[in-house]
Amino acid sequence: MARHEGQFHTAMARYDQAMANYENNGYLLFQALAVELAGRYCNDQGRKNPSVDFLLEAQQLYTLWGAMDKADRLQVEIAQIHMSPCPVLSSEQRSRLELLQETTSEVQRDTLDFTALLASTLAISREMDPNALLLKIMDQILRSAGAQLGYLIWGAPEALRVKARSRFGDEADEHCLQTELVDRPLINMDLPAGLIHYTCRTQEPVILNYPAESGSYVRDAYFRKTNPASALCFPILNRGVLQGAMYLENRLTANIFNPAKLDILRVLCAQAAASMDNAQLYHDTQSANRMLEQKIRESHLAEKHIRQLSQKLLRTQEDERLRISRELHDTVAQNILFISMQCEAAQHKLQNGAPGDLELDKLVRLSQETLATVRGLCLDLRPPSLDQLGLPGAIQQLCRTTIEQDGIYAQFRCPNPPDKRREPETEINLYRIVQEAFHNIRKHAQATRIEVTLDFQKSFLMLKINDNGVGCQLVPASGDTVPPKSLGLQGMEERANLLGGTFRLTSEPGKGTTISVTIPFRRN
Repeated sequence: MARHEGQFHTAMARYDQAMANYENNGYLLFQALAVELAGRYCNDQGRKNPSVDFLLEAQQLYTLWGAMDKADRLQVEIAQIHMSPCPVLSSEQRSRLELLQETTSEVQRDTLDFTALLASTLAISREMDPNALLLKIMDQILRSAGAQLGYLIWGAPEALRVKARSRFGDEADEHCLQTELVDRPLINMDLPAGLIHYTCRTQEPVILNYPAESGSYVRDAYFRKTNPASALCFPILNRGVLQGAMYLENRLTANIFNPAKLDILRVLCAQAAASMDNAQLYHDTQSANRMLEQKIRESHLAEKHIRQLSQKLLRTQEDERLRISRELHDTVAQNILFISMQCEAAQHKLQNGAPGDLELDKLVRLSQETLATVRGLCLDLRPPSLDQLGLPGAIQQLCRTTIEQDGIYAQFRCPNPPDKRREPETEINLYRIVQEAFHNIRKHAQATRIEVTLDFQKSFLMLKINDNGVGCQLVPASGDTVPPKSLGLQGMEERANLLGGTFRLTSEPGKGTTISVTIPFRRN
């Protein structure tokens, strides 16, 4: 209101009051706006000197607040006022203007360095892949330091390893950074090992200019060969603990590395060390999770396999019980019934004075047959020869029984007899496999010869059963489907699987059948 009414002093008093209130309450931006408006008002009223004073102060406040674009525009306006024909700025105003321009330039440079540093640390901290992190670390450090060549050395002082090597391209492609992941011992690399070890030992940076011409490293073979203009080696620390070192060089420009750049490199390397620890921890955690997931999957598969084997074992047991039940019903029970009937008939004849010799003969024969059947069932349930003679002896006796009862020539070979008995479950399951194979041969193969080989090796045993029977077609003809395995074959395969072994059946029509079983030995 005072401005519109032309009350200059009242308006300026109000501006002074607003500036004081904003300053007292810490509102830097509003204070800068009030000072700027006061300066513009003075300029509009033709009061150039106070206008410059206010605008210079406003530019300072905008710079402190961080509004660099606004401060730059004000600087241009102040320069235009300064160049206007009237009035001339006082010497104090000129000094303030020059000082503010210099301060503004320094603040801009510091702000630019801080912004670049912040962007570099963010780029490093966000990477979780160890290899990609190494590439970013080398890129950010070489660009921030102005180096042409750099090496990242990692590890304890007594076991330093070069993890990465970076260099900028030739003159045709000088802005292209080429980084190679190395991971080789420091002693196997062409580098100034003495300088690097000194830096790691003292944990202090070393800046060298033309180290091949003067100083402590004039005799270093690497410097004498490469003759860099600038070289820098500084330690990489994480929470005060040495993690490694960074070696940088520029072969064209001397004094390229200075204390100001060292401060930036310290921050970058501290962030790099922390990020590498985090990346390695993340990588290890991911690997552990993958291994755990794999173990869980394997455990689930193993549990599923065990359930399937248990179900198959139960089915095999039920099938065995069913077979014994049928044998008892069809043979033993029928014979006992017939013996009972013959006993009644003989008793009736004897009571009537008739001879019963014929019935007694039948009773004797049926009794012998029944006894043989019962003994056979007992042998099937648990052959005594297995406990008395061991697996090779039991198979040998089974072959002799097959020759005597079935007229099939059965030959047994054991080229490497065992020096001790195997586990009971191994012997009984292998015996059952041989027993079931003989049953199938008698029933289906029409064979005249069987060969059984039991070969004991150091870490496994192999059982092979071969016959010269009619064989079978395992690979179906075109358009046919593979017939399901018989219960006997399934039982043999399941027994082999229960022992952790393998079961293989090969056969061709007219060429017989071969069963091969391999069982690994358990470690003590």
